[in-house]
Amino acid sequence: MRINFVLPCYPKAPIGGFRVVYEYANRLVNRGHSVSVTHPKRMRNLPLLGGFIPRMKRKFVDALKSWFPPNIDWHRIDERVELLYVPEPTPENVPDADVVFATAWHTAEYVWEYPPEKGRKFYLIQHFETWAGPEDRVVRTWLLPMHKVVIARWLLEKGRSLGVD
Repeated sequence: MRINFVLPCYPKAPIGGFRVVYEYANRLVNRGHSVSVTHPKRMRNLPLLGGFIPRMKRKFVDALKSWFPPNIDWHRIDERVELLYVPEPTPENVPDADVVFATAWHTAEYVWEYPPEKGRKFYLIQHFETWAGPEDRVVRTWLLPMHKVVIARWLLEKGRSLGVD
């Protein structure tokens, strides 16, 4: 099976949710699946914060990222896992697959819009991410008709309280 995970950004430092995705990818390739992990440089659904100086700093950092993809030396990733670094997680920048996983609320907004050849749509929910975005948008992504995978009972209960199937 061809499986693609869409992460929300380039990994700048060890991040628990990324580590989990990399571990799933490792285990899935060990079972014979073809796995890719897509890392976008930017996402149009996340506004640039701050004034002129922070925006210019962000543009400079984005330019550096495009020349030097990150070195993920804080977690072992099987060499069979394809790590993709793309400008934005739009359909033309992600591989066709049998299954595609959104891994954060803002990746769910993208994945939901993908055409069928990008794969059956799943949403790996590792937290109720109101710390990373407005609650109404986070809740809307939970309500999208994608297959949900939660990592904790409290997230299962949160989904049920929101009316998620």
